Amino acid sequence: MPKANEIQHGGDHYKSDLQHWDWVAANHMDYFSGCASKYVTRWRKKDGPLALEKAGHFVLKAAELHKAGLLLGTGVPCVRIKDFAVANELTGEEANICSELVAWRTYEDLRSAYNLIFKLWDDTMKDRR
Repeated sequence: MPKANEIQHGGDHYKSDLQHWDWVAANHMDYFSGCASKYVTRWRKKDGPLALEKAGHFVLKAAELHKAGLLLGTGVPCVRIKDFAVANELTGEEANICSELVAWRTYEDLRSAYNLIFKLWDDTMKDRR
């Protein structure tokens, strides 16, 4: 079988030395944080502001599940955000959001990530006006 990291189905938004799914797996991230960070990581290269809205939606679901006792925080990351940010050419804002998502423990951490996502979205929309 071919190696998964050598295959790209459309676009080039997954081409980096440290691919998103490898970072998620190495840090044992939950599904919702992983999806949210995926959209934050690729929004400039793929879906634009819509991807930030999707990221926020995943964070909302994670917060709901956490409040219901169905989702635990991830804790301390194994692969540093700095390495991931450099490999994926993230801005400081994007790296901050991914940092919140990889190491969240509380509802407040998720709320902070959500607010950062929509601040970035708001700033982007202001630039488009």
